[in-house]
Amino acid sequence: MSSRIEVEAKYFIKENKEFLKLIESNNFEKGNKIYEEDIYFTDIDSNYIKNRTCLRIRKNDKNLIELTFKGKSIVNKETYIKKENNISVNEKDIDELIGILNDLGYYIYVVVKKDRITYTKKQNNLVYNIMIDNISNVGNFVEFEILCEDETKSIDILKEELNNFVNKFNKTTNMEIAKLPYRDFVALEYNKKIQNNNKKKNLLLDFDGTLVNSEKEFFKAFRDTILEKYNYEITYKEYKENELDQNSNLIKMLKEKYIINPEIKEKEIMDNVYLKYDNYFDNVL
Repeated sequence: MSSRIEVEAKYFIKENKEFLKLIESNNFEKGNKIYEEDIYFTDIDSNYIKNRTCLRIRKNDKNLIELTFKGKSIVNKETYIKKENNISVNEKDIDELIGILNDLGYYIYVVVKKDRITYTKKQNNLVYNIMIDNISNVGNFVEFEILCEDETKSIDILKEELNNFVNKFNKTTNMEIAKLPYRDFVALEYNKKIQNNNKKKNLLLDFDGTLVNSEKEFFKAFRDTILEKYNYEITYKEYKENELDQNSNLIKMLKEKYIINPEIKEKEIMDNVYLKYDNYFDNVL
């Protein structure tokens, strides 16, 4: 497993020949154009979305596959700093890996498809990258990135270095800051398509979690109902092992442990669960 510090800033950009000439004049090495498909995951409460935590499986057309975790972002204006951890994955193991992540309570949030050209320069033990990205159904972006293998390096020094890096190019192109991660831009586009489809007669639920994860909302309703009524917070592991894997065995398990009075009828419990589930689901839609 590799580990490093990443500082980055992202901008919207249009095709600009002068911008490309400026990259070349600064002695960046141009890489080959590659296609990447990023599968992003989030936790049951979507905290990974709220605090820009990245849990991702990346595949590209060179048959390279990588599991990446980047912790909660340190935000400084348009600059984002993260510690990045990467593990190489065999293609045959992807489905099993997704299953393991699901078992741990992480769900597919969205899939980002992009074409990328990377320009790279190494200097003073730092890697400087400029990524020109075309995100499917979203648009064109440029991402400035500095990678540092020395995890003791001062964050303030790296932030200043990134600002200097970006300013070399921003003076001539007047780039607009892209404040969201790619995953959120793609999710917004999905949402726009749903909202703008005036001909829709039915709602299609994408049960792999890309649009609406109904199982996630049902678990939250179950968990919160049991906590409010019986002062016990069920874990996702308990929910999966007893409700999903054993065909609605969770209430029986809670009664056997006397968390719920065995005399209380299951219908009474489930009526409360479904009432809360309906409210949660309406909020999602």
